[in-house]
Amino acid sequence: MFFILLKREFRLLYKKKTELLQLLVFILLGLLIFPLAAGPERALLTSAGRGYMWIIQLFMIFLSGKLFYEEDYRDGSLEQLFLQIPALEMLIIAKYIAYSLNLILISLISLPFLGLLFGIEPGTLLKTAASLIIGIPCLAVIGGFGASLTLGSRKAGLITPIILTPLYIPVLIFSVGSDNFWSDTTILAALFLLIAPLSVFFSALALKIAIRE
Repeated sequence: MFFILLKREFRLLYKKKTELLQLLVFILLGLLIFPLAAGPERALLTSAGRGYMWIIQLFMIFLSGKLFYEEDYRDGSLEQLFLQIPALEMLIIAKYIAYSLNLILISLISLPFLGLLFGIEPGTLLKTAASLIIGIPCLAVIGGFGASLTLGSRKAGLITPIILTPLYIPVLIFSVGSDNFWSDTTILAALFLLIAPLSVFFSALALKIAIRE
């Protein structure tokens, strides 16, 4: 049953390839704007590159939050799945995996442009890629919780960033850190292992409330 749900989520995301392409364009335009605004200061660009990449990731999570549950909620699929599957947590985990893998792929595609525009060395790019692979799922499970919490609200786009920004800060701190890469990466993985089960549990509660209303 879980793999059927996972296949379903990948299929739904594939149908939304326009939205996914918009996210890629958003990252590329974001990476292009900062060097133009900062000027020719190469040292500034190199030092700010990784941090700026993560700021773009954060805004991308805000923009793509509607990919989680909104369409399923509007067309009644969420209610039907709630009645058919053994546990709603299975659907949530499937959505997190599909969403995270798609965002990771989009971000990794944009990494060569980050290195080219910001003058970042290949070794640092590899560290950035590793932090993206671990950090994006952290951002995704937090964003998924926010999407479930504000499901059906007309002001979700305004409420979600206000609620979730304090939760994103620890993830961003350890994602951007470069002085102690391995320890920061370990802490980031530990954060994911802590946040993910809590997000799945509370998201399931929020979705059940939204379905029954």
